[in-house]
Amino acid sequence: MAKIMTRQTSLKAAFWGKSISGLLLTIAGLGLILDSATQASKDIKVVAVIGVIIIGVGVSLVLRNKSFLSGAKGEAMVSRVLAGYPDDWYVFNDVIIRDTQIDHILLCPKGVYAIETKHYRGTITGKAESPDWWQFIQSRQTRMYNPIRQSLHHAAALANYLRTSGYSQIWVEPVVVFSHSEVKLDVTSPKVPVICLSQLKEFLDNRKQIMSPQECAEISANLNTHIAGNTKKNRLLIRWLSISVFIIAILGGVWWVISERPVTTEAPKESVIFWQNASEYVGKTKTVQGKIVRTHIGDNAWYLNFDEDYKTNLVVVIFAKHFRNFPDGIGKYRNEVIRVTGIITHYKENDYNRPEIIIKSPTQIVVE
Repeated sequence: MAKIMTRQTSLKAAFWGKSISGLLLTIAGLGLILDSATQASKDIKVVAVIGVIIIGVGVSLVLRNKSFLSGAKGEAMVSRVLAGYPDDWYVFNDVIIRDTQIDHILLCPKGVYAIETKHYRGTITGKAESPDWWQFIQSRQTRMYNPIRQSLHHAAALANYLRTSGYSQIWVEPVVVFSHSEVKLDVTSPKVPVICLSQLKEFLDNRKQIMSPQECAEISANLNTHIAGNTKKNRLLIRWLSISVFIIAILGGVWWVISERPVTTEAPKESVIFWQNASEYVGKTKTVQGKIVRTHIGDNAWYLNFDEDYKTNLVVVIFAKHFRNFPDGIGKYRNEVIRVTGIITHYKENDYNRPEIIIKSPTQIVVE
C-alpha cells in the first residue's frame, strides 16, 4: 500500500468548530430573550430582537455546516484510491504549503500531483478559462468557483516550495477530481485533467515513470519535515483564533446581560435596616427603609435623599445610563417612605463622605 503521510483533519475540525459556535450563539440568543422577559425597561423588545438575530446566526452556522462533512467524505474517497498503490507512492492529505491548503499531494515514480477534490453531485459545466462554473441539480443551478484555478494555484505553490528546497526540475501537475458518484462532467479543459473519481485509477495507471523510488523517498522526507511543523502551526493558530473570537463574543454577551439586569429580588423583612445605619453595612446587599425628603435631578445622575445633609448621609443614586428604566422619573418618591434594595457602597470625594446605594431599576424600590 502507498504510504499515507498525513490525513484529512481541517474539514472535520471546521465542522465541529462552527457547529459548537452555532450552538453557543443559539444558547446566548435564548438567554437574551429569556432575560428580556425580566427587564423593566422599555428596551425589552430591542433585547428580544437582538436575541432572535443571534439565534438566527447560530442556527444558520449549524445548518450550513454540512458542506464540510461532505468535503471530508470526498477527500477520504480519493485518499482510499491513492492508498491502493505500491509503497513507493507517498500521499499527503490536507496540507498547507505557504498558506495554501492542498487537498492531496501525490508523490510517486510517475510524478508529483496536486489534486483538488470536489464532492459535488449533478451536472458540472464550465471552461478552463472561465472564472466560474455551474452546478445543475434538476432545475436548480448554483455558481461555483472554477476548481481549475484553485488547482493551478496549489500546484504553483508546491512547485515553488520544491524549487526553493533544491528540486528545481520537478514538475507539479494539477488535477481536479469530482468524487461524488452522482456527478456528470460537461467541462472543457485541454491542459488540466478534470476527471471523476472512477477515472482516477485509469488516469494514474496510464502515466509513465519519470522518477526513481529513491528520488520519491528523498522528496517525501523533505516535504514531510516541512508539513509536520508548518501545518500544525497554522492549523492551531487558525483554530485558536476562531475559538478566542467566539469566547470573547459569548463572554461579552454574558457580561452585558449581567451588567444591565435589574435587581428584582427583595431582601426579607427581617433584614431591613434603617437608613441611619447604612454606613455599618458597606459592601453588603441590604434593604434600607426610610423617608425620602429630597430628590435632585442632575445631568449625569438622579438622587434620592433620606436627609437634607446629603453630603454625609445615605443617598440613592441612579446614573444616566439607567434613566430609561424610570420613565415616570423620581419625583413620585418625594415624601414617601420607601424600602430600597442594593449594595451599599461608600462615596468619598472633596467634602462628600457618605454611604450610597446605586440602583438600575424601579423594581429595587418599594413604596410603603
